[in-house]
Amino acid sequence: MAYLELSHLQKDFGGTVAVQEFQLEVGQGEFISLLGPSGCGKTTVLRMVAGFEKPTSGQIVVQGNNVTSLPPNRRKMGMVFQNYALFPHMTAAGNVGYGLTVAGRPKVEVNKRVKEMLELVQLAKFSDRYPYQLSGGQQQRVALARALAIQPALLLLDEPLSALDAKVRAEVRDEIRRIQTQLAITTIFVTHDQEEAMSISDRVVVMSHGQMEQVGAPFEIYNFPASEFVASFVGHLNLIPVRLLDASKKEVSFNGQTIQVGRMTENLSPDNPRLAVRPEEIASGRVDGNNNLQGIVKGINYLGSIVRIRIHSNGVDFSMDMFNEHNMKMPKAGDLFALNFPVEACWLI
Repeated sequence: MAYLELSHLQKDFGGTVAVQEFQLEVGQGEFISLLGPSGCGKTTVLRMVAGFEKPTSGQIVVQGNNVTSLPPNRRKMGMVFQNYALFPHMTAAGNVGYGLTVAGRPKVEVNKRVKEMLELVQLAKFSDRYPYQLSGGQQQRVALARALAIQPALLLLDEPLSALDAKVRAEVRDEIRRIQTQLAITTIFVTHDQEEAMSISDRVVVMSHGQMEQVGAPFEIYNFPASEFVASFVGHLNLIPVRLLDASKKEVSFNGQTIQVGRMTENLSPDNPRLAVRPEEIASGRVDGNNNLQGIVKGINYLGSIVRIRIHSNGVDFSMDMFNEHNMKMPKAGDLFALNFPVEACWLI
């Protein structure tokens, strides 16, 4: 039996269906991310699990117990919000111990638990500070400690890193994963940031328009996307219009040139197929056995460790990613450029 079971969840707001036929089983100690653009229904799913929204239909079962109709305070779940939601008049210690105090736990027990939680999030020396005396990253760690202090059955995280700058976001993200692994607590994490979801999750649920597009490990989601939406939303992707020549041989035509693909997605429409290939799979030069094309360099974008070269070939723009190296020789806009990509690296969508 799964630790958490979400069965046929649906949520309607008036005439709008926010979530439909959402089904997911989560194992004990698993870290699941709900990933998708704004308005796709991921936060609504989290709020239904927490009890802040009542499903229009469907069931939520935790450890074999149906909690669908239970109020939030009876579900024993810890939630961390996007805006921290700390009490400004309480110290870090006061915020962490709030849930335990309200539950009527003895003061000695509360103090002990607060000390343990602040040490866990590496903020023990900041216990007497108020939220305004803490950085954004520190405030979010206090919010995490508060959610964990009650020893919840589930940890729910609603875009907890979106208000932080890039460097702090990465640090807190790693801290969340470290703590989750250490405590082996079952966690649902909501984000629209693919890097966050892919870097810390055991499995990722990609959502669009209230529906589940694909569920799988990060490696599977990135390398074997089940739909055009997943392929385009997770990572950068070249999508090239082609004509299907021979499905059995997996051959397509790109402006008269035959290209072989490694695989074809299910339910492929032969009328409007497109070749999909990641920028990092494209290399410069000609390689026998690979798909080889030629084009004109349109521009170069420096993205830190990656340099993205834009190439125009037969009316279509390609993006090619290269590692940024000190001695690399860069082409110039207008240069004739040969590119290639392996058969197994591209697919038909």
